[in-house]
Amino acid sequence: MIDVTTLRRLVIVSVLACSMACSVVSLAQEAPLRDAVECRARLGLPNFLSKVRAGQSVRIAYLGGSITAQPGWRPKTLDWFRSRFPEADISEINAAIGGTGSDLGVFRLKQDVLDHRPDLLFVEFAVNDGSAPVHRIHQAMEGIVRQTLRADATTDICFVYTLVGAWTQTLRDGKFPQAASAMEAIADHYGIPSIHMGLAVARLEGEGKLLFKGAKPKTEAETQALGDKILFSPDNVHPYTDTGHALYLQAVVRSMDQIDQVGKQGPRPLPTPFVTDNWEAAKMVSLSWASLSPEWKKLDPATHDLASKFRNRMPEMFFTNEPGSRITIRFKGTRLGIYDLLGPDCGQVKVTVDHGSTVIKPRFDAYCTYHRLATLTLASDLPDAIHTVALELDTDQPDKAAILAQRQEKIDDPERFDDTAWYVGAILVLGDLVSEETLSTDALLTRVQQQTFQYFWDGAEPHSGMALERIHVDDENPGRDRYVVTSGGSGFGVMALLVGMERGFILREAGVERLRKIVGFLEKADRYQGAWAHWLNGQTGKTVPFSQKDNGADLVETAYLMQGLLAVRQYLADGTTAEKALSQRIDALWREVQWDWFRRDGENVLTWHWSPNYGWAMNHRISGYNECLIAYVLAAASPTHSIPAEVYHEGWAREGDIVRTEDSDILSLSLKHNGSGDQGGPLFWAHYSYLGLDPRGLKDRYADYWQHNRNHTLLNRKHCIENPLHYLGYGEHCWGLTASYSLKFYAAHSPSRDLGVISPTAALSSFPYAPDYSLAALEHFFYHLGPRLWGPYGFYDAFSEQEDWFPKRYLAIDQGPVVVMIENYRSALLWRLFMSCPEVQQGLKKLGFTSDPGTHPSVERKTHESSL
Repeated sequence: MIDVTTLRRLVIVSVLACSMACSVVSLAQEAPLRDAVECRARLGLPNFLSKVRAGQSVRIAYLGGSITAQPGWRPKTLDWFRSRFPEADISEINAAIGGTGSDLGVFRLKQDVLDHRPDLLFVEFAVNDGSAPVHRIHQAMEGIVRQTLRADATTDICFVYTLVGAWTQTLRDGKFPQAASAMEAIADHYGIPSIHMGLAVARLEGEGKLLFKGAKPKTEAETQALGDKILFSPDNVHPYTDTGHALYLQAVVRSMDQIDQVGKQGPRPLPTPFVTDNWEAAKMVSLSWASLSPEWKKLDPATHDLASKFRNRMPEMFFTNEPGSRITIRFKGTRLGIYDLLGPDCGQVKVTVDHGSTVIKPRFDAYCTYHRLATLTLASDLPDAIHTVALELDTDQPDKAAILAQRQEKIDDPERFDDTAWYVGAILVLGDLVSEETLSTDALLTRVQQQTFQYFWDGAEPHSGMALERIHVDDENPGRDRYVVTSGGSGFGVMALLVGMERGFILREAGVERLRKIVGFLEKADRYQGAWAHWLNGQTGKTVPFSQKDNGADLVETAYLMQGLLAVRQYLADGTTAEKALSQRIDALWREVQWDWFRRDGENVLTWHWSPNYGWAMNHRISGYNECLIAYVLAAASPTHSIPAEVYHEGWAREGDIVRTEDSDILSLSLKHNGSGDQGGPLFWAHYSYLGLDPRGLKDRYADYWQHNRNHTLLNRKHCIENPLHYLGYGEHCWGLTASYSLKFYAAHSPSRDLGVISPTAALSSFPYAPDYSLAALEHFFYHLGPRLWGPYGFYDAFSEQEDWFPKRYLAIDQGPVVVMIENYRSALLWRLFMSCPEVQQGLKKLGFTSDPGTHPSVERKTHESSL
C-alpha cells in the first residue's frame, strides 16, 4: 500500500507550509459526497459556551495545517469570542503546522493540544486530507475525537472545513468534497458540530463577485480590472488575511448562532467506535526510548538555531550526519513513523522492517530550500504484533539538483546542500513501543540510575551547578524556573553525583569539578545564621521566596543539603590535595549552620523558617512524625551549634506522644504520621531523612526505623492493590503514593489523600525496604508504560492512567532519591559515607539511638504475601 506521504506527492501540488502557493486535486470518490451545508450544529458546544458566559478562564485549541497557521481565521475567531464574551479569560493553543493532515495531527494531539487542557478544539484538516483515502480519514479523525474525549469528556470539539480552488464547483453543485464528506461521518457519529467556512466563498465566486486566485493589484489599471470583486487568495489555497480569512470568520460567526441553540452541558459518553481500527492508540514517543547508536546527539535549543526554531513543535531534537548512524525500534502495533525535519543539508535513510528488504527513504524533496517539519512513514497496515524497524543513515545523498529542478529551483550554495544530516524529533507509533531487549536486573537498575542522574548533570543550572527546582520537558521552564535552584534537591543531587562517579557515569575529575562549583556557589549565596533558603537564584545566589513570608532560612531544606554535603566531605576526605581542600571547605559550611539558634529563644523544639522581614511569622515548629527527622539528628550532631537531647524528645517526639499505642498487626506503624491515617503519610517520609541516615538497625525509645519505614512502604503498596477508589492502572505492579506533581499542580498523595496519581519515585526510592515489590513496579514502569513515562532524565515525576495524564515534568526532590536509594540498596554507598561522620555517631548517641546495620531483616516477597 502506498503511504500517505507518497500518495500526496503523486496527486497533490502539496500544501507544505504557510504562504506556499499550491493546489489540491482530489482522488476519485471513495464514498458518496455529503450535501453542502454551512453549519450542522448537532450537539453543539454547550460546555465551552456555558463557561464563557460565566466569565471563566477557557482555552481554545486550533489543530490544523497552514491555513490555520496563518494570521487569519484563527486569531480572528479568537478576537471575536473575546469581544462577544468580554468577562471571560480566553486564551489560545495554536497547534497548526503547515503541510500536515490528520495523519500527523492524531499523533501529536496529546503533546500539542491535550497537555494544555483545551476547553474547545477546532480541527481543520480538510484541505491537507484532500487526497487521503476515506478510511484513513475516518481512522485519524476518530482517533483525534476519542483521544480528546478520553482526556476530558467535557472538552467540546468543532470540525471546520476550508477549501482550494479546485473544489468550489463541487460546493456550488451542492456537495462537500471527499475529505469533508468523510469527516462528516465522524461528526455525525459523535454529535460534533461542523462549519464549512468556504461555502459562501464558492457561492460568491459563482456569482462573479469573487476572484479565487490572483495577485493584489499594484497599479491603478490592475485595481480597475479587479473592480468590486473580492480577491480571495494568492495561490489558490491560502486566503488573504483581510479578504479570504474575513469570509471564513463570517461563516464561523453565522454558525455560532445555530450552535448556540443546541446541546446539553456535561461530559460526553464515548459511543462504540465508528471504525474498529481507529487511531485512538496513536502516540508520539520520545526518540530516547529507541536504541540509538553513539553518533546521535541531542541538540540544545539554547545553542542550536534549528532546535530553537522548532522547539514549540519538537521539544526534543536529535541529530546525526554520520553515515551508518542507526536507530532500532521495537513496537507492538500496526503502524510506525518518524517525526523529523526535511531540509537542504538532509540525506537519505535505509529502512528495514522485520529483517525484510531495505528501502531507501530520502529526507530531501523539491521544497528543501529551507527546513520544515515532516513525517516519514516506516511501516503501515502491519499485523498487530511485535515488529522491529531498523534505520540507518545512508552514505549516499539523493540527487538534490535533479529533485530541486522539479520546481525550477537550483542549489544556490553547494556547501549548504552538501551533507547527509538527519534531524529527528520523535517516534510516531500506533500501538506501544517495547524494550529492545529484556535487561538483567543489574543492567536495568544501572540504566535507571544513569538516566535519572542526568537531571543533576546535564540538567543542572549552569552557573551554580545546583539542581533546578523543576524541569518541564513538555513546556520548557517558564519564567523564573529557568534559574531557580533548590537547596534540598541539590543535597540529593550531590549524593547522585557521588553515585555517578562511583558507577562511571562521569569521570571522578569532572564530578569533583562540579562539586567545587556547587560549594563555591553555596559559600557566596544568601545565608541566615548559616542556613540557606529553600530556593535560590542560581545566577546570583540571592534568595527566591518560596512564599511571601518564607523568604529566609529553611532549616529542613538546609538539613537535606547538609546531609548530602557531609557524604561528599567523607568521600573526598582521603583524596587528592585538591579534594581534601574541598572537603575542608564543606566542613566549614557545616560548622557555620547555627542549628541551636532555630530553637527560637531557647524553646525545646526547632522552628522550620525564619525571615529577615517577618521573623518567625511562619511559626512552623518541626514535630514528628514526617520527613524531618534528619534536621534533629544533624542539630544534635553539630560540633559548633548543637542542641541538647531534650529538644528532640520534647519537640520532635512530643514527649512520647509521637508513638502510636493502638492495637496493631504486623504491618502497623510505630509512629503517628502527622495528618495521616493508619496507612501512613506520603512515602517520601521514608526516604528524605534516610538518604544518608542508615535506617538498618536504627532504633530509639520510640521506634525501630527500619521496621517502621518498611511497614510504611508495604502499607502504601497494600492500599494501591486494594484500590478502594477503583483507579485505573493500580495494582501490585503499579503502586506508590507520595508528594509530586498532581492533576492540579502538586499534592502530597497518600492512602488518606489518593487522587489517582502514581509517582514512580515512591516505589523506586523504596528499593531498600521492599526490593522485590520495587523491582516489579520498575519493570512495569519501564517495559509497559515506558514510552509514555520515560524521558531524558528518567521516569517523569507522576502519572494517572485514570485521566490518561502523563506530563513530561520533573522535580529535583523526586529524582534525587531514585538514584540514591537504589544505590543504597545495591551498595549502601551513601549510608556508609554519611554514617562514617564522627559527629553523626555522636549526635545519634546523644539522642538515644542505637545503630547496627547488620541486624536488619532480609526482605523476601513471601514474608508478607499473606497480609497483602
